[in-house]
Amino acid sequence: MNRLKLFCIPHAGGLACYFNEWKLKMKECSNIEVCPIELSGKGSRADEPIYHSIEEASRDIYAIIHGDVSEDCPYAILGHSMGAILILEVLHQIHCRRQIPWPVHVFLSGQGAPKYTALDNMSELPHEIFINKIKNMGGIPKELSNYPEFLAQYTSIIQNDYRLIDKYNHTKEYYFDNTKISVMNGRLDASVTLRNKLGWQEYFSDQIVFQDFDGGHFFIKEDSDRVVSYITEVLNSSIAMEMRIVQ
Repeated sequence: MNRLKLFCIPHAGGLACYFNEWKLKMKECSNIEVCPIELSGKGSRADEPIYHSIEEASRDIYAIIHGDVSEDCPYAILGHSMGAILILEVLHQIHCRRQIPWPVHVFLSGQGAPKYTALDNMSELPHEIFINKIKNMGGIPKELSNYPEFLAQYTSIIQNDYRLIDKYNHTKEYYFDNTKISVMNGRLDASVTLRNKLGWQEYFSDQIVFQDFDGGHFFIKEDSDRVVSYITEVLNSSIAMEMRIVQ
């Protein structure tokens, strides 16, 4: 059996390199390959057009995954914050197109269920207020504060991503069968409530596993050792199950 690929979709403004630390930490797990997805208009794809909708972004992500998996290549998907919303649309693409296998596991991280998450129109906030909110969430590297030009460029990218979130139809009624789901959150993340965390269950027939970690919205950095350990344990179980099915 081929190595299991873990496709990682970043948060609003996030780059693929955000998951490089995971690559190093999972290096010893020979059966797991971390595959960060670079979103158009960012990082190594900075010269490509930005997205105009969550649906457009999901089609692009689907194409990336489609080009990197095959019938005998098990894979999982993880999305953090905005990435978790994108996963819903990616799953919809996989379900409708039926061209690639279903993921063996899905990790929804740092985000409440869209239908139970209040829209706060972050993208329409005055620039300074928007920056302060993102800083308070831990979404802007401290070193950027000393470089106004880079800070302005970085926050404009984040603001466009929040524009996609604000425009997205949060009331969509998706429902997916036979999907193994882990919902991961930081215990100090005020944006995730009990209601919108448990609300993810309404999208899936299989029982969701909820796992909380130390830290806030960016717990995947703040408690990275435990996060990586948990993901590795879950995926190794999936690999063992896939091997039993193949045999």
